[in-house]
Amino acid sequence: EFHGTLCHCGHYGCLETVAGKSGILMEARRLNPTITTIQHAIAAARKEDAACIHALERAGTYLGFALASLVNSLNPSLIVLDGSTMQAGDLLLRPLQVALQAHCLPASFASTRIMVTEQSGLAMARGGVAAVLEAVFG
Repeated sequence: EFHGTLCHCGHYGCLETVAGKSGILMEARRLNPTITTIQHAIAAARKEDAACIHALERAGTYLGFALASLVNSLNPSLIVLDGSTMQAGDLLLRPLQVALQAHCLPASFASTRIMVTEQSGLAMARGGVAAVLEAVFG
């Protein structure tokens, strides 16, 4: 997000500031100051809290924009999404899919699968192991 919030990395408007846990919480709290954690925001969104729904949908849209750039340039066959924000399910994934479809080249998008992990926090480690195994035994 151009001219966005200062990120912990020192730059402004990074994806983390709009689609990461802290970015979602900041947006939800801006509209509903009672929200305390990402789990609280997800639970409130499931109970129709407009502020939390907005924050999650906004995050999904920005994540979809970012992933569309990845799909268009690298054409991955699989994108694995992981982390506590993925517990939001369709609240985040629906706008992510809409953004992907709107901004991806049709051929690239057709061959890319999006998967959400069931064991939060392990996707990066598993991806690293898979890369090493592919390089060694590939």
